Amino acid sequence: MRLAFLDFAGWTYTPDTPYERPLGGMQSAACYLAEALARRGHGVSLLTGDAPPVTVRGVAVQPATGEACRAALTGTDAAIVVGGCTATVAAFLREAAPPPARLVLWTGHAHDQPAVAPLADPAVRGLFDSVALVSDWQRGRFHAAFGLDAGRTAVLRNAIAPAFEALIPEDEPVLAGRPRPPVLAYTSTPYRGLNLLLAGFPHLRPLVPGVRLRVFSSMAVYDGTAPEADPFTSLYDRARSLEGVEYVGAVPQPELARALRSVSCLAYPNSFEETSCIAVMEAMAAGCLIATCARAALPETLAGFGVTIPPDDDPGTFAGDFVQMLAWLLPRLQAEAPAFEDRLRRQVRHVNATGTWSVRAGEWERHLAR
Repeated sequence: MRLAFLDFAGWTYTPDTPYERPLGGMQSAACYLAEALARRGHGVSLLTGDAPPVTVRGVAVQPATGEACRAALTGTDAAIVVGGCTATVAAFLREAAPPPARLVLWTGHAHDQPAVAPLADPAVRGLFDSVALVSDWQRGRFHAAFGLDAGRTAVLRNAIAPAFEALIPEDEPVLAGRPRPPVLAYTSTPYRGLNLLLAGFPHLRPLVPGVRLRVFSSMAVYDGTAPEADPFTSLYDRARSLEGVEYVGAVPQPELARALRSVSCLAYPNSFEETSCIAVMEAMAAGCLIATCARAALPETLAGFGVTIPPDDDPGTFAGDFVQMLAWLLPRLQAEAPAFEDRLRRQVRHVNATGTWSVRAGEWERHLAR
């Protein structure tokens, strides 16, 4: 098949980018999926920002201009819009790639985000042959919000970055190299619960003596936001000021994969409705115990693994409940190591068997062939 991925967010990136610097989840997903489909013999193009024409990892990269889009869509089998687009752009793409070419909207956005607001218009919905979503929870919200025809939606889930695949050999214990006292990590964007974790961490330290926290978070994943433009600098300063906390910032995926091999637990007191959660999936693949809450699509992402508490809209109550969960969980991780070793090994196997981009590429092939 000839496939074109089109991202109109204005960011410039190529399939090399997520290997080299922090990049948003939807954009990283587009890179990895495009690369995986190209490896399977498809003709794949990726149009982003003002990218110069170049072939990277088997993918033909082009700028996301009208002229380049029209050229890329000539004779294409499917045009896949990454994230969202305006009604005008959707109409242009439909005209540039008339049936039998398929026009697919692939989005990880929640139903209330501006990027997908045009779906409220039946005329816009009618331009797309299908809408690819990343969880059953998200699909339910989109059906309720936009009245999407269930037959024209599909759940095509996220996956882990290649750097996390087969990260822990079968002959190596998952818990090997995990320090005592335990090390926690936060790896999502700062506005999804970092403030709650930092508020609770000083109360956790007396309950779990010696526990440490490493924070891999910044807004740099959004098209390389410069430090001086990051609105959460005061939160990072707060992290740096706390005893036992190391603020690292956002890092490329290969570096994060290496770092999580020496982390005991992903501590994620999530305060944001995730439609999926690549950060959780990748920590699962790295053998980390997951401590989070049962908000939105997180239970679906966990697939029965990890430990959750109910969400609570009161920040103080939620932060306190999260501390109590960690204070109960972390000593057991060390005292009951054989049981946790078995569970974490099954967790790692599950993610590697079901959550890689090579698996997703096969699912996309079947979806586009229907």
